[in-house]
Amino acid sequence: MENYVANEIIEPKNGIPFNMIQSKLNFGFIESMTCPICLNLVWNFVDCAKCGSLFCKYCINKSISEKRDACPMCELSPFKSSDNKTLIKLFSNVILKCPNSPYCKQLISYSEYLTHQEQCQFRKYHCINDGCGCSFHLNKTQAMKNHAKNCQYKLIKCKYCDKELKKIDYSKHINNECDKFKQCKICLKKMTKLEYETNHTEMNCLKYQLELYKKERKEYDKKIMKLQISFKEENDKIKKENADLTEKYQSLLNDNEQLKKDMMISVGDFQKLQKELLLCKKRNRDN
Repeated sequence: MENYVANEIIEPKNGIPFNMIQSKLNFGFIESMTCPICLNLVWNFVDCAKCGSLFCKYCINKSISEKRDACPMCELSPFKSSDNKTLIKLFSNVILKCPNSPYCKQLISYSEYLTHQEQCQFRKYHCINDGCGCSFHLNKTQAMKNHAKNCQYKLIKCKYCDKELKKIDYSKHINNECDKFKQCKICLKKMTKLEYETNHTEMNCLKYQLELYKKERKEYDKKIMKLQISFKEENDKIKKENADLTEKYQSLLNDNEQLKKDMMISVGDFQKLQKELLLCKKRNRDN
């Protein structure tokens, strides 16, 4: 996680919006637990010692500092809180959505609102590299690892001049800016300027071209071999399919011949029955 910074924990200073509440609450409860200043469900509440009105601590402190030290509801001045600890129990039945919804489907209690966010698998982490706007949910660990490795905005060092720059600017630096980089226009080998001037002779250039040719030929042969294997597999598959079709066709021919024989036998039996019927009719006439 060293390449990422997490979203800040969302503390609802100005109260919790009512669309975050998932539990069914009666109107009287909602009305009594609504901060009169922000009109949201009170958070980190304080209550007026005189009228008992509840306020978000942030809201009442802001009101006191910007306006005057008095309760906005009963005008008690200076404002005093009763520090009624029993009020905490009233919030135990309040069930809330996670601030990372709709990604996180978990429902949390009022008291878990902050602690859940620290462990939530859908808390967003942002790439720390300047210029990169990528962010990930905590449960996308593999994607985060891949991005940290390949981020185009991470800082790398030029292997020729040791200058630190963003990965996305490396090609531009090599081709236009690096004063210690040199590329041979004939063999296209990349090297330091010193190596080019002292070691890259015409013979070495030819050797490098030969090495490149051998490497390319090797890759070409690999591709040819793969194509040949693929062609053989496809050819064997077609031969097998043809053999199966031939076998099925022969089976159909044999079935057809058997049907013909069966029909001949049936015709013979029918003719025999006809003869016997005629004989029976003749005997009946004679009698």
